[in-house]
Amino acid sequence: MEKDYLIKKWLNNELTPTEMEAFEQSEDFALHQSIIDEAQHFKASQFVKAPTFDALASKLHAPQQEKSSTNSAWMRYAVGLVATVLVIFGLYIFLDNGDNSFETTIAQTETLTLPDASQVILNAKSALSFNSKTWDKERTVQLDGEAFFDVEKGSQFKVKTEQGTVTVLGTEFNVRQRETTFEVTCYEGKVAVTYNEESLTLLPGESMALRNAQLSRYKTENVTPAWRNAMSTFKDAPASEVFTELERQYPVHLTFNDVNKSVPFTGSFKHGNLTEALDAITQPLELEYDIKSAYEVVISKRAQ
Repeated sequence: MEKDYLIKKWLNNELTPTEMEAFEQSEDFALHQSIIDEAQHFKASQFVKAPTFDALASKLHAPQQEKSSTNSAWMRYAVGLVATVLVIFGLYIFLDNGDNSFETTIAQTETLTLPDASQVILNAKSALSFNSKTWDKERTVQLDGEAFFDVEKGSQFKVKTEQGTVTVLGTEFNVRQRETTFEVTCYEGKVAVTYNEESLTLLPGESMALRNAQLSRYKTENVTPAWRNAMSTFKDAPASEVFTELERQYPVHLTFNDVNKSVPFTGSFKHGNLTEALDAITQPLELEYDIKSAYEVVISKRAQ
């Protein structure tokens, strides 16, 4: 009777410190506590929400109505608790379709490890998704933005974007897909690129850029993309593309006065220092800037 009395008060959070100490010394305490712990530490997929678990959590700490038989009350409670956990686990297995999505914000980069241990580093304002359940059959990711890939050797690995697809077996490469620009650089191994029903192959140190359906190819001596070292670099890119990238790396809004944003720009700017970045962009383009506030910058044609 004493044991049933302590169980009832424990479930209702009514034990005194002395009673709690006595209850923890009982033979069945470990069993009772493990059931509660398993329920409270159950974690479903980040893509599946189970509202019934919140209700269960509150039930664990809510006062229980008095029963005529404390032993039968405990048995019903334990059976119900286990059944609820099993139902939630079943829903998790049933509803989890394997979809995984990741997204970065302004000035943020993120390193991801894929199911085959391949690594991806997302640049600012980029999104990547893949399906973990079909990964063994098809190593494919969907990219919107820019990312560096270090791919483990194995079956074909594909990076799909709106403007083209990159296919490799195991290598290091960078993919950049922004608005009307699709750019790929190979740093190791061999990369196959398909776009607009055309295809080409890149070897280490080779790059391709597709801007407004116009293809250009060039070589690079870099061993990794500059943005991994807090720099953004451009080769014959329209000024509009450079200014848009600046807004991805800094939390500012740019406005323009009499600026030709179609002028090509070759150069780079640093991340982490807005003034230096603005100088690096505006001086070669013969522009000037005015920082109105921490979040607003006006770009103008330089006065003659």
